[in-house]
Amino acid sequence: MTGAAGFIGSNLTEYLVEKGCQVRVLDIKGRKKKMLSVKSVSELTGDITQKKVIRDAVQDMDIVFHLAGLVTQKNATNNDYWRVNVEATRNMLEESKKWGIQKFIYCSSDSVSGKIKQLPAKESDPCLPDNIYGVTKFAAEKEVLKFKKVLEVVIVRPTRVYGPGDTRMLKIFKQIKKKRFYLVGKGEALIHPVFVTDILNGLELCVLKDNISGQIFYLGGEQTLCLRDFLQTIAEYFRISLPGFFVPSWMATIGVISYEVICKLLRIKPIFNRRNLEFFTRNRAYDISKAKRVLGYSPQVDIVEGVRLAGDWYKAEGYLG
Repeated sequence: MTGAAGFIGSNLTEYLVEKGCQVRVLDIKGRKKKMLSVKSVSELTGDITQKKVIRDAVQDMDIVFHLAGLVTQKNATNNDYWRVNVEATRNMLEESKKWGIQKFIYCSSDSVSGKIKQLPAKESDPCLPDNIYGVTKFAAEKEVLKFKKVLEVVIVRPTRVYGPGDTRMLKIFKQIKKKRFYLVGKGEALIHPVFVTDILNGLELCVLKDNISGQIFYLGGEQTLCLRDFLQTIAEYFRISLPGFFVPSWMATIGVISYEVICKLLRIKPIFNRRNLEFFTRNRAYDISKAKRVLGYSPQVDIVEGVRLAGDWYKAEGYLG
C-alpha cells in the first residue's frame, strides 16, 4: 500500500490488519501511529517516484492499493504533480505487471469530474478537471486503464471522506466550535460526505469482486446535502448554531483574485486560492448506484453518526481542547 501515512491509508492499514492480512506499507514519511501488529505489517519509507522504491514495495505482494499522490504542497510545481501523480503511477503499474500482482486498486479523486454539468455525476459522464490536481489524477486514471487487459485494475473515486484521522475536517470542527466559521455564499452548494469506514469497505469489495478489471466506481455516502446543512450538523454536535453572517461569493472571489495577483507580483506562494473557494461554491454530488449494483457496496454510517464519531475522536485525541 502506498500513501500509508495518510488519512485513508492509515485507516486502511489497521482495517486490513484486523482482517488478518499481511501488509507492506510505503510512504515518503513514516507512520505517526504504531502499527497494530508488528508481525503482520512491514514498513518502507521512500519516494514513489524512485523505481527501486516501487520495486521493493511491490515484489512478492498479491494486491496493490495505490493511494499515494500529491494533493497540495507548498511550492509544488505542475511538473511535480505530473511526476508524482502520473509518472509514479505508470511505474507502479509496470512493476505490478512484472511481479504478477493479482489486483491493482487505484485511489483516484472526485476532483477528476471538474464542474459537474448534470447532477449527480456518473462514472460514464465526461470528466473536465480544471485544476492541476484533478488533471493529473485523471491522467493517472488513463494510465491505469491502459493495463486493464494485462493486469486486474480497478479505479475508485472517493467523495468527501471524513472521520478519525482527517485533519482537513478537523480545521472546520475547530472553527465551528470557536464560532469563527463563516460561509462563503449561502451554503447552498451540494456536498457528498462519506465516512472513512465506508470507503474501507468499498476498497475491500473491489478486491473481493472478480471480473471488474477496468471498472471505475464513485464511492460516497448514502446522502448528499447542502453544505450549510452539513456544517450545521457539526454545529449541533457542539450544541451551538452556525453564525448567521456569510461572505457573498462575488466578494470572496474578488478578494481571492486580488490576493493572488498581489502574491504573484511579490513572487510569493499564496496560502489560499480560488480552488479553496470551490468547497463553498461547487456542487459535489455523485451517483453511487454502480458501486451498489456491481460491488454490493452499502454505506452504513449516516451523517449525524459520522460527525459524532469524528468529533468524539478529535476530543479523545485532544484536538478540540
